[in-house]
Amino acid sequence: MKERNTVYKIIFISCIAVSLVACLTGAITGGYGVAILGAIVIALLIIVNLGYGGGFSTLPALLSERFGMETISKIHGLALSAWAIAGLTGNNMSAVILNASGNNYNLILIATTILYAVALAVCLVMVGKKKKNA
Repeated sequence: MKERNTVYKIIFISCIAVSLVACLTGAITGGYGVAILGAIVIALLIIVNLGYGGGFSTLPALLSERFGMETISKIHGLALSAWAIAGLTGNNMSAVILNASGNNYNLILIATTILYAVALAVCLVMVGKKKKNA
């Protein structure tokens, strides 16, 4: 792909779609049919994990393209620190939502879908095309 940011757009859109399907069908909370719910939950896990792997593997290339090789170390370190903070706080956020809602897992799916939508908005609005040097 010519535009590395496209990978992130695909990741976020895929995660939003599968999270919405899981939420609307009640896949986590035991909604419609058991066999289809298992397939939806497995698809959710696979797509989200593929997104993490794809995002992690393309991050250095995207950062070097956007910010140049001279600053890649600092910016990559900041990005990985943010990733670590998200990993540490995500489980706590889930626990707070579960405790406040009486173990309603659909609210966790809604919260993660909103976070994916915010990430997609940032990806669409704030990450512009690489500027060519004149």
